[in-house]
Amino acid sequence: MGQTKLNDFFQVISKPGKIIEYSLCQKRHSTITGIYDLEVTESLFPATVEHIFDLEQHVKTIDEKLAKCSKQDVVIIYLTGLTILTQAFYIWLLSIIEQARIQPKIILGHYDRAESKFRFYDSLSGHTYQKSEITALID
Repeated sequence: MGQTKLNDFFQVISKPGKIIEYSLCQKRHSTITGIYDLEVTESLFPATVEHIFDLEQHVKTIDEKLAKCSKQDVVIIYLTGLTILTQAFYIWLLSIIEQARIQPKIILGHYDRAESKFRFYDSLSGHTYQKSEITALID
């Protein structure tokens, strides 16, 4: 039984990764064009959040959506939306680090109004990525 679980684990971690893109809030701002020049349609939160100050529930919502991602994946979060939801994302990120849970690489997209484009930063190190560099992370 132990060997089967170990084999299952290695099958999971040997799968190729994928790029997964989420906006923080659904349609809070104009259309977001993602890494592959397609519209980002998935969001961590809906456009309207009922209980805005329920940080605990926001963290659970993020965990439920991102827990299915593998360590080989690259998850891009476009930080558009409500500030409190950004804080919930930060709390979630700290919790998975503290718990030493396997996590995908998480890159945060910040909109640069002056250049009318997103800038990409590694969520843990702050390393800057060009849009073209992100796809190479899953090869």
